[in-house]
Amino acid sequence: MSLTPVYGDAKYEVFGAFTIDVVNDTSFIYNQYIDMDEDAYNRYVDQVISRSDVDSGIRPAYGEQLLTLSTCEYSSANGRYVVVARRVSD
Repeated sequence: MSLTPVYGDAKYEVFGAFTIDVVNDTSFIYNQYIDMDEDAYNRYVDQVISRSDVDSGIRPAYGEQLLTLSTCEYSSANGRYVVVARRVSD
């Protein structure tokens, strides 16, 4: 899988968004998935979709580039709100 330069324009489709407490829920460490093989990629996508607050109907296929964004979420002391999208064009 090739990596895209940090700077540039591209379009993405959000396929999942969820809240997680990064201290109390260590069953999915969403920010440690880098250079995934096909099995790890599919497990990551499965976790995102199963935890998602939205049903986009989108399921990325192995090889599609993903973008994961995370910000603080204040329903718990260690809450994060995570949005995950797939790249659809340059």
